[in-house]
Amino acid sequence: MQGETLIQARRGEDRPQYCAVIGDIVASRAIPDRAAFQQRFTAFIDRLGRVRFLREEIVSGFVVTAGDEFQGLLRTPGPVYELLVRAEGELGVRFRLGVGLGGVLTELRPECIGMDGPAFHQARAALDRAKRERLSVALDSNRPEVDRFTETFIALLDRLRLSWTGRQREVIELMDRGHSQVAAARTLGVSPAAVSQVLRAAGWHLYERGRRDLRDHLSAVFPELHHPAVTGPATPGTVPPAPAPSGGSRP
Repeated sequence: MQGETLIQARRGEDRPQYCAVIGDIVASRAIPDRAAFQQRFTAFIDRLGRVRFLREEIVSGFVVTAGDEFQGLLRTPGPVYELLVRAEGELGVRFRLGVGLGGVLTELRPECIGMDGPAFHQARAALDRAKRERLSVALDSNRPEVDRFTETFIALLDRLRLSWTGRQREVIELMDRGHSQVAAARTLGVSPAAVSQVLRAAGWHLYERGRRDLRDHLSAVFPELHHPAVTGPATPGTVPPAPAPSGGSRP
């Protein structure tokens, strides 16, 4: 029993579990003006801590770690796909993400640099697999059946998203900013019926339901990652306590 406890400690399994995310740019060498893009890329990563769907999920803020890589530490994997969509929408390039779920052996820091533990090792392994298998998101949670289902779900959502025409994307971007169909029609100078037709042809309603279901799925299958909500990154050197056991069985 003591030997098993020691192994768990080395793996970080006796600590709160977190979600490490490592991302990189697909075909970054093909970007024409690398210097200008790097400025936009760095500014985007710096803004992530203020993005509504991320700010209460971030444990250690996202940072650029190499020319075309970034990493951060989240409380749960729930917003990972939203992060991918936001990055590609704002920067106009394709990304791939490696997501690892596990412990962190070092102190938590305000920015995700100089930290280590199984969560990061698994995120790196997942990113390597994403490159080999040409996935936009690869997950390593030590639960292969869940990882594969999640990756396939994301791949199907992405297949739909990347099939949109320029006009469909223009309308959907307005909807994503909170416009109603009437407001989007007014902005574009078309009728609400035309907006509705564009959204229907794009499969937008199904896509939006899929995004919500994906986040709910990730929250449901990884309940052990639910740490008490805190605003902003955790204080360096502290680890939020793990939630009390619910007594239920793990899904």
